[in-house]
Amino acid sequence: GGGGVFGGGGGGGGIRNLTTAEEYISVITHLIEQKDVRNLRNLETGLEFDKDHALHIDFISAAANLRAINYRIGTADSLQIKKIAGNIIPAIATTTAVASGLLCLELYKIAQNMEVSRFRNYFLNLALPFITSSEPAAPVYTHCGNQNFTVWDAIEIDGRNANMSIRELMDHIRKKMNCEVEMLNHGKSILFSDFHPNHKKQKRLGMCVQDVLREVNATGWNERNNANINSAAGPQWVEILVSGVDAISREDVQLPIIR
Repeated sequence: GGGGVFGGGGGGGGIRNLTTAEEYISVITHLIEQKDVRNLRNLETGLEFDKDHALHIDFISAAANLRAINYRIGTADSLQIKKIAGNIIPAIATTTAVASGLLCLELYKIAQNMEVSRFRNYFLNLALPFITSSEPAAPVYTHCGNQNFTVWDAIEIDGRNANMSIRELMDHIRKKMNCEVEMLNHGKSILFSDFHPNHKKQKRLGMCVQDVLREVNATGWNERNNANINSAAGPQWVEILVSGVDAISREDVQLPIIR
C-alpha cells in the first residue's frame, strides 16, 4: 500500500485471516526486516493508524494474539480485531497513552538491534508533571550449585507424554540444578512439601504431576486447564514454583519457574 511500511492511504492488499502463532511471528519478523523500520530515526511526520490498511491490521492482529497466547486468553481473528480497533476512542493525554508511546520507542530499538545501553526505563507522573529515564540495570543473578539464573529464566521440562511423577520431577531438578526440593507450588496450591505428614508425602511422590494438580484443584485446574495439557490447540504447559536448598552450600534458594 502507499506510504511505505507505516503509510496509510488504504491498500496493502486484503485483510488476511491469521490464525496460528507461526503466522503471527512471520508478520512481526517481516516488519522488523523492513528497511523503513531499521532506518527509522525520527517521527517528525507522525504515525497514523488506518484500520483499512492490511499491514496495520496484520501487525495489530499478530501482536495482540501473541500476547493472548502468552497470557492464556482468547485470541481473535483479523476481522474481529479490525472492528475492535476501528471503534477505539483515542486516548490523547493519559498515562496509558504516554506509556504506550514510550514502549513503542523501546520496540524500535529492538527492531534496530541497538545495544542494551541505548534502552531506557521510564518514570512518570502526569499530575506533577514529571518524567525521567534511566539505563536498565542488569538482572540480579541467583546461584545454585554451578547454575546461575535470573527472574527471566525458566526451566522447561517435557514431562507431558511420560506422565512424570512428583518424585521424577524432583530427581530431575536435583540432577539439573543441584538443588534439594523442599516445596512445589502451583499458584496458591501446594503440590508437595517437606512439612506434609509422611504418609501424604509418600503418596504425592508416587503420583503423576497432572494427577496431583487435579487432586488439589490447583487454581481451578479441573475447570480451566484440564484439557490444555493434552490439547494441541491450547497452552500445553503448567508453571510450578520450586523452593529448596543448595545441595552444596545448604542455603535456601528459589529456583526459576518450572514449565
